[in-house]
Amino acid sequence: MELLDAGDVSGLCAHLNQHPTLVNQQVVFEGGNYFRNPTLLEFVAGNPVRHGTLPANIVEVTKVIIDAGPRRSAQNETIMLISTGSVSRECRVQLPLIDLLCDYGADPNSAVQVAALHGELEAVNAWIGRGARLDLPVAVALGRIEDARRFLAGASSEDRHLALTLAADFGHVEIVRLLLDAGEDPNRYNPPEAAMVK
Repeated sequence: MELLDAGDVSGLCAHLNQHPTLVNQQVVFEGGNYFRNPTLLEFVAGNPVRHGTLPANIVEVTKVIIDAGPRRSAQNETIMLISTGSVSRECRVQLPLIDLLCDYGADPNSAVQVAALHGELEAVNAWIGRGARLDLPVAVALGRIEDARRFLAGASSEDRHLALTLAADFGHVEIVRLLLDAGEDPNRYNPPEAAMVK
């Protein structure tokens, strides 16, 4: 962890070469939060916040870790953490990390909606730029009313209600009206995903 925090690419590379199983070892944390049993790769997101900053060369550090062969599950979790965290965005590495992970085979569809739910709209646009499908909730989060109209008829009940929640949260009044006119019930209990919006 110290090598990651220091941005010591050569030291980290040498350490992982000496201890190849380290890349898949998990850290066990007490207590309940979403950061459960992470591997080394998941710490590159800075989510949850440990130091409030990341090394300037975190993209190179991440590449070293990925080249060491972490499990696909760790990569998938890292995608989510990068897409929803403020530290990677504030350090201006969220988009380069998304690009790197896509270059290594990350599925753009796996994180686009969760990024939208957290209001990480630059990340949403990055995932779309890398081929993520646009759907009703994502279109609504981005304020794309014409796309929202296009997706509305074929959207599931859950997506329609999630879209109403996002439209209200993000202040997209015209889209709120569109969804209410389409019969969405504003008194319906918010879906569990809506609780993740910050």
